[in-house]
Order: sequence, then structure tokens, then C-alpha cells
Amino acid sequence: MLRKKPVRNYLRRVVRRKRGKRPLAKMARSFVLDSDMYSMVEKPKAKRQPGQLIKIMGLNKGQRIVVPLTGYSNFSGNLRIVLDFYRKRIEVHATHAVNAAVIPEQETVAALDAGCSEVFTDENGATYAPTFGKTLVEASEKLNKTGKARNKAHALAKKSSKHKAHRIRKYNLGKQKMRERKRKGKFASNSTSARRFTQCVIFVSRPSL
Repeated sequence: MLRKKPVRNYLRRVVRRKRGKRPLAKMARSFVLDSDMYSMVEKPKAKRQPGQLIKIMGLNKGQRIVVPLTGYSNFSGNLRIVLDFYRKRIEVHATHAVNAAVIPEQETVAALDAGCSEVFTDENGATYAPTFGKTLVEASEKLNKTGKARNKAHALAKKSSKHKAHRIRKYNLGKQKMRERKRKGKFASNSTSARRFTQCVIFVSRPSL
């Protein structure tokens, strides 16, 4: 008599081989509007807080989607509507003509060494953000610890009953907090690098500061 598990595994392999790759659906994070697909209006006077509204063309004829804005802007031309998943809001991105400032040529040349223990080290041996490496190590160790705990939870869910496995996947294997932690770590590292680079540029151009 055949056992159930080998038969299920065999059927799963056959179905996977015949089906091919799983279809993927990519969720759009933004879309573009031209000048005919939106309109800007003022909030009604009955509202306590004045402001602007943007009416976006929807799928239903004659019914536009009304979105309140937090400030005043003179939008025109093409716009890009961006969905911010983390802050639960949408952003309106527009393009404007900018007069680029002329940067005078500098005769001073400085050598910078980028690393992981610190952001930069200049030619004089001065380090910028020397605790940068420690921050990266702490973030990496925390991510490693979380990954090991999630692996154990995955293994436990496979061995548990259907009800318990559902609770483990729902309450212990979520991705929202993990994504938010990764986003904050990436933002902190990028912000530190940008600040230290600006500090290097200011020091080279005006060493007396």
C-alpha cells in the first residue's frame, strides 16, 4: 500500500512541471496624469480648514476621485501620483524648470576613502562618522537574529496542526514590521552618508570652519 506523503509529493512535482513558472503580478506604485485627467479646485467654504482638492479621472464616466491636499500649489502639465505605503498617503509629483547655479571651479583637491567602518577618511587621517560600522553591524546582527527566529517559526508551522500553523503565519511570520525595520535602516545609512559627504565638501572648500 502506498503512503500518502510520497504520492502527494509526486503529484506536486508533476503539477509544478506541467504548470511551469507561477504567474507574477507587479503592483503599480505610481501612475502619470496629463492635464486633461485631473483638475484643481478649492475646498468649499463650509469646510473649517481651507485648502485644495485634486480631482482625478476614474474608471466610471463622470465620477472623478477627489483627494484633499495639505498645501497650495499651482499644478500644471503632467503629474505623477505616487502611493506611499508606509505613511498611508499619496504624493503629487510635478516638474518645474530650475535655473542651475554656476559652481565656480575649485583649485583645492582632496582625496577621500569610503569604507564600512566609517563613512569617509580624508587624506589627513580624519574620519567622518567613525561609529558607522558599529551601526551597520548592529543592524546586521538584529536582522540575522530575526531571520533565525523566523526560520524556526517556519519549521514549527510545517509540523503543527492546520489551526496552529495558521496562527503562526498570521502572528509570527508577518512582513510589515520587518520591511519597516529595513526601510528605517536604509534611510538612516543613506542619511548619514549624505551628511558626512556634505561635511567633507564644506571642510575642503572652507577649511577654517
